[in-house]
Amino acid sequence: MEEESVSRRRALVALDDDRLLELLRRQEEEARRHWFARLETVQEITDRGLAAKHAATSVATLLRAVLQLSLTEANARVLAAQALLGQRAVSGEVLEPAAPVTADACAEGAIGSEHVRVIEKTIRTLPVDSRAEAEAFLATQARVYDSSTLGKIAARLKATLDPDGPEPVQEPEAVREFSWYRDPDGTCRFRGVLDAEAAAMLRAAIEPLAKPHVVDGKRDDRSAARRNADALIEIIRRALASGRLPSRPNLIITISLDNLRNRKGTALLDDGSTITAGEARRHALRREHHPRRPRHRLRTPRRRQGQPHRNPSHPPSTYRPRPRTHLPRLRPTTHLVPSPPCGRVGTR
Repeated sequence: MEEESVSRRRALVALDDDRLLELLRRQEEEARRHWFARLETVQEITDRGLAAKHAATSVATLLRAVLQLSLTEANARVLAAQALLGQRAVSGEVLEPAAPVTADACAEGAIGSEHVRVIEKTIRTLPVDSRAEAEAFLATQARVYDSSTLGKIAARLKATLDPDGPEPVQEPEAVREFSWYRDPDGTCRFRGVLDAEAAAMLRAAIEPLAKPHVVDGKRDDRSAARRNADALIEIIRRALASGRLPSRPNLIITISLDNLRNRKGTALLDDGSTITAGEARRHALRREHHPRRPRHRLRTPRRRQGQPHRNPSHPPSTYRPRPRTHLPRLRPTTHLVPSPPCGRVGTR
């Protein structure tokens, strides 16, 4: 295997610039033809109903299990196969594909998967009577331009063929979606859609907090995406600190007392994810000042100015109530319960 790799490397070094670029083009065309052949296999699996035979909920789920693909990639392949090759109806009849011209270009290796996704997504949203003509036009443009430029052409074509856009719904809130996906390392990825009113509210809340600011004479080097994320986190912190949520938030962190003190090892969250001992310590020591009034005040009898004390034999009192010191509250209130063999950092 190593000898074959060395021989291929030597063969590439021996080529001149023009032949090397030509080889790259041929390899890309071959890879695109293989991708189209995989779509034909996916469509055959769909027609045979192998997903149900293998107790899978869908063809995409079967592809995910067999090929170790992400669910997004598996769904994209299934949709591309249906658009290029057609799908079989319940009666057994094979329906005409939605993008036959694009399928021919894929079989030749002239366009790739990104081109197909742009075309399939575009023609799906166009009026039915103009889909065939639009698909042929986009397939021709895909032979010339890359997928990013093709997306701009598709957007312009969509605005020309359907200037009014989709019919407005009675309830704009129906389009709202928000979901998050947790990675194995504990980080989260977000995905969602907001209507125009909700998007305006989000911008009004984030933009003031996401502006770059100078700290100690140093320029704010954070990117726009980082500033938006920090602004969202600040909004969440202020909402939690306000105490107006339906239920008080709880954050349970389990870590051994030695690891917490020495900042070593990891801590376990209640959802099963882990954080470093340093992060757990920062959660425990994070504070925010919330002044509170004492529950009981020391009241002294009222006396008019110049009025003597009730007992003239007693000298005037020199007692003054000592000012009480109120420690700031944790955000949220964090406590450490040293229960052996480990301490538990939680909130209440």
